[in-house]
Amino acid sequence: MLTGGLAAQLRSGQPTGILEGRLVRISGQTLHLILEDGPELACQVDGRTYMDRSRERLYLKDLKPGDFLELVTERQGISGTCFARMIHVAEAERRFAGRTRVGAVKRSTESFAPRGSLTITGMVKNLQDHTLEIRTRQEGIMKFRVRQDTTFVRDGVEVAAAEVDRTQPVFVRAGYDFNGELEVYQVAWGTIVQPEKRVPRP
Repeated sequence: MLTGGLAAQLRSGQPTGILEGRLVRISGQTLHLILEDGPELACQVDGRTYMDRSRERLYLKDLKPGDFLELVTERQGISGTCFARMIHVAEAERRFAGRTRVGAVKRSTESFAPRGSLTITGMVKNLQDHTLEIRTRQEGIMKFRVRQDTTFVRDGVEVAAAEVDRTQPVFVRAGYDFNGELEVYQVAWGTIVQPEKRVPRP
């Protein structure tokens, strides 16, 4: 039985998972976006949120209203609060290109966030040729089938499965196959570096 944050994703009426939207404003640590089909979404960022543009690390101060963002999101807690785990500032020619609904993934975002309806955060417990085990805070141990096209992404760059980091949280994009078994499409992780403090000029 699914509980906690994963269950909140499934029962929440708000969109979650892979989303695209236009940034309207930033309130503290909360992003307010207009999604493709019109509704406004409020999604929080924290110290585990990874942001980039053209594989260059960004920070909250670098985002500005009008930016078109691709996000990997999850919902946590009873209220199903939205948290952004990965944010990519999209190029102009990729704004909502060919999207038919929120959460539908086409080639424009495949390298950033592949298909799959579930986003899981946890630590890698075991990784074999065809099996991945993730230890999550709310669901315990979850097992996934590794596909031939499963990708492993570190700091926005695809790497070999053998390089997966077992010492920090990973973000797993997964879904159910035709047999009802969980399969993994992407495993992503990255170190969050604090921005350098600027020294005021004399």
